[in-house]
Amino acid sequence: MLKKIMRNIDTKDISIEITDKHIDLVKEEIKKINIKRMKAMGIITLVIELFIVLFFDIHKIKANEFRQVDKIYTILHLSIFTWAAITVYFVSRFSRNSNNKIYDYLPIFSNFVVMIFISIIAVLDQMTIGNITAYISMLLTCGALILIAFPYNILVYTVPHIFFLVLLQRYSATSSLFVANAINSSIFTRMLYKNQVSQIGKNILLEDINKKILQLSNYDSLTGLANRRYFEELVRKDIESNCVLENESIVAIMDVDLFKDINDKHGHYVGDLVLKNVAKVINKTIGNINLIARWGGEEFIFFFQGIPMEDVDIKLNKLRRNIEKSVVRIDNKELRITASFGYAKVMGTTRDEFDEAFKFADKALYRAKRIGRNCVVMN
Repeated sequence: MLKKIMRNIDTKDISIEITDKHIDLVKEEIKKINIKRMKAMGIITLVIELFIVLFFDIHKIKANEFRQVDKIYTILHLSIFTWAAITVYFVSRFSRNSNNKIYDYLPIFSNFVVMIFISIIAVLDQMTIGNITAYISMLLTCGALILIAFPYNILVYTVPHIFFLVLLQRYSATSSLFVANAINSSIFTRMLYKNQVSQIGKNILLEDINKKILQLSNYDSLTGLANRRYFEELVRKDIESNCVLENESIVAIMDVDLFKDINDKHGHYVGDLVLKNVAKVINKTIGNINLIARWGGEEFIFFFQGIPMEDVDIKLNKLRRNIEKSVVRIDNKELRITASFGYAKVMGTTRDEFDEAFKFADKALYRAKRIGRNCVVMN
């Protein structure tokens, strides 16, 4: 049923295809929701049932007004209190491990037991005050808060409901009252489940879209590296938090050599392949320990934090050699590329001092180009 509900979600306004991953996320979210709600309901039930026993049942015992039906009421209230305590215990004990199989069945079994108790209380209400409010209220509450999928919801609600309907027919004043209550209380749980799952599904789909939008906004679609805007934002946050530039920090700029000639000779498609290959080598050599971004065109920028200058020089030269060794294949031909680097130390802890270091790194890069390319130059 969950798959059917998810497939029926209108996704025209969110432009995304529903996958098995989304369905698995919905299942996991339903499990988490049930755990939280069962714990809250269990605690509330403990308080309510304890209040009823102390201030109603015991009061009747002291006043010698304790009838046989009151004994049954008291036993039922104590049973519900005990069951609520057991439920809270299990939920609290296993809440740190939501993958435990008990969470797959605890909502089903717990609701079933509660509905049996409520059905019996409803029978007593019919015999004493002729009121089914408690039963309908509890049915609505359980159906609205605890999400139980088909076909388990049939078992949970139908068995106690059939028992209740048999007695409802006997004690209802008119057949129309019986029919109305029977229809309303029999179909609402399925509707509530469907509506809530649909909303959860939409929320997860929207969250997925937000992640994709964030990815598109912050990362270069060609290379997968951070884009210029996101790089500057991260550097600004680091500077404002004063948690990075207090240590030795270095900014480096890399430029793919003769990239314009590659585009002119082989076309932009090959140029894109070159940039993808360079990004792959960067990730493999430098990793994601430091801030790395595609600065624009064939330029890439690096921000090394808390790393000595000699170690940065070693890293950049290793990257330079790996780029030189890498191969871009074009129609059974091999295209080899090189890259030039310039870097400078950030002499301070402000954005202006970072910008000044960037200018020095840029000048070092141009010196690397002038002296023959495929080298690393420090300013």
